[in-house]
Amino acid sequence: MSPILLAMAGSRPWTSRDRTGGPLDDILASVRSWFPSAILTRLIGTHPADDDNVFWVRVGSREVQIDTHEGGLPPFVMEGDEEGPRLETPDYVTARNHIRAFMQAAD
Repeated sequence: MSPILLAMAGSRPWTSRDRTGGPLDDILASVRSWFPSAILTRLIGTHPADDDNVFWVRVGSREVQIDTHEGGLPPFVMEGDEEGPRLETPDYVTARNHIRAFMQAAD
């Protein structure tokens, strides 16, 4: 999907230079190292009250949504597409391993 379409849809690409300042940065760095073709995006709120701590990781046809507290802090709430299990955890290692297992299950 082009960056222009992502922005119109209420999200923007999340590059390797972007940072939250929290453990989510380590999760996303791991995802990038495991899946170089991964597409990462972040929600863009349209109103001041919108929660913009929502991220998506897409690898092929699989997608995981990650919700965090402000600054990429736990807990991490992850939901996959209709086939993916939901997980809430304060542990970033558990979170990144959950994403890895979900994405590898598609292969």
